[in-house]
Amino acid sequence: MQKCNNSGGTLLEKHLVNKLNFEEALQGLASTSINGKVILQNDTELTAKINIVGDGGVYIETNPNRSKPTSVSRILSMANNREEIGNFSLTLKGNYRQGRPEVALIRIAYLLAYSTFGFGFLLNFNLQMIRDQIKSPKKKLLKHWGIISSNFPNENLGVNLIYEPKELKSFLIVFDLKTRNRSIRYGVLLPGPTDPGIEIYNWLMLPENQKVNYCAKKIPDDDYLKKPELAFASSTYWNLLR
Repeated sequence: MQKCNNSGGTLLEKHLVNKLNFEEALQGLASTSINGKVILQNDTELTAKINIVGDGGVYIETNPNRSKPTSVSRILSMANNREEIGNFSLTLKGNYRQGRPEVALIRIAYLLAYSTFGFGFLLNFNLQMIRDQIKSPKKKLLKHWGIISSNFPNENLGVNLIYEPKELKSFLIVFDLKTRNRSIRYGVLLPGPTDPGIEIYNWLMLPENQKVNYCAKKIPDDDYLKKPELAFASSTYWNLLR
């Protein structure tokens, strides 16, 4: 379990945090910083940290120890001779790998559903693909990430069931992630135990389904883990909505 938790934190959550931070820095939100390079007109490059301060102000902190010695010498010479730097450009690095933030969101949704229903939720063969994707974040096993951007109301927080269109019938996990500057609400689809199963991801890949209207019903909040009669509640609700 320790290995699994460490791996998830290193390979997934770190990339998600870095992506959110990168997006906020690009938006000019205060108290964010990203790594990059300062490039002067004479092709001098310095590794730098770009800090967003105040109302969109930028403070650039260079790092000579991580820059080329020739570039450091050149910038010191310019400073000593009081030369004007003139125009310069910045290159920015997000410090996250493509796909890792998305798999991190899938992992959060999977763990939230499991923490709600317990082992009864895992009696779903179609979730094996989800587990494989979480364990292999370097590969893209799912055709579509199943992440929906929408203004979900507060009553949708938690586990929901999409029942229309039937090609998209699935569990919809809605949750908030909070950073220093904002709160972001996500909706992540997880396949159910019967059809359409993992075909929901193939269906979402079709061009005409990129923006789709759907009907969802919130699964009532309850203490599913402490009531034996509710051990298979996720399957019960799934079968009720046909």
